[in-house]
Amino acid sequence: LTFLLINMMLPFSRFSKKGFSLVEMIVFITILSLLSVAIVTTLLAMARSWSAIKADKNVNLAALSSLERMTREVRNATSIDAAQSTFNATSSVVTLNTLDMISGAATIVKFSLASSTIYLKEGAAVQDPLTSSSVSVQSLVFRQITTSESEAVRIEMQIRSTYKEKTVTQNFYTTVSLRGKYSN
Repeated sequence: LTFLLINMMLPFSRFSKKGFSLVEMIVFITILSLLSVAIVTTLLAMARSWSAIKADKNVNLAALSSLERMTREVRNATSIDAAQSTFNATSSVVTLNTLDMISGAATIVKFSLASSTIYLKEGAAVQDPLTSSSVSVQSLVFRQITTSESEAVRIEMQIRSTYKEKTVTQNFYTTVSLRGKYSN
């Protein structure tokens, strides 16, 4: 039995002392190259996906924060100042008559689009931007809806963000009724 094992191992021990053949090296290098290409391609795809995710996140955060603020202000408004508002345009303006949360005094709240940024102006205060510099608001359209029983504002906006050469553009819509305009 020992003699048989030694004779079976002898050819392998001769090959292992000899090293690698040229064919074995070429096969090894080919497999290693294919694996390297697959890994690099996967990493590049992940980087592109990350850019798309980051741009999408910027768009959604800007839409969420600005729509939430506009929705809250429209709901709390007592009326829409149609003379100071511009409806149905790519860069509409809506001016709301409302009450100050602290003092209860009558005031105005104005939403507008300038230089791809949504701005909020409350009373006599300076306009504050609602959207960050990481996004570009392509359009902001306010549409006034008036019925015999209520008054509402439809808000439509298109927001774009670019992150590392990946651009994401999305449209957002909502309709908000003024609470003070419901008839009994």
